[in-house]
Amino acid sequence: MRVIRIALVVLAAMSMTAAAKADSTMSPTMADAKIAIAKGNVAYLKALKDASAEEMARLFTPDGALMNSDGMVVIGPAEIEKFYSVGPANSITGTIHTVGIDLDGDTAYERGTYVFTISGKKPVTFSGTYFTIWREEPDGSWKIRVDAGFPAGKG
Repeated sequence: MRVIRIALVVLAAMSMTAAAKADSTMSPTMADAKIAIAKGNVAYLKALKDASAEEMARLFTPDGALMNSDGMVVIGPAEIEKFYSVGPANSITGTIHTVGIDLDGDTAYERGTYVFTISGKKPVTFSGTYFTIWREEPDGSWKIRVDAGFPAGKG
């Protein structure tokens, strides 16, 4: 009887290990997340440069949220597109520098700095820090779940 119990414990432990291995192969790796976030940041900068509200909105999950420095929260791609449509039609160029990424399952937490310049007769440059939560979607793409920017010298 004791041998049967030991065998059952060993089998249970083996099945849990196999399940954990299966889960880990299905979860994205840090390398996957870094590549996806780098591509996402390139698309973000392109949407700003093109002044394309539609391109920007496509970067967000269906329940994605944009939080601006004034405390306004815009939720969902349709509202995010509307938010960017109302803004300046001028191109915004700049850089994003990722300082760190933490990964938890299908969710990545990115923090970094940015410098943006709004074009026009009198270009305006501003900089700050940001915090973005990315989520891997069922189709394998990575989208923004929450994006929050904090301009330098504010607050």
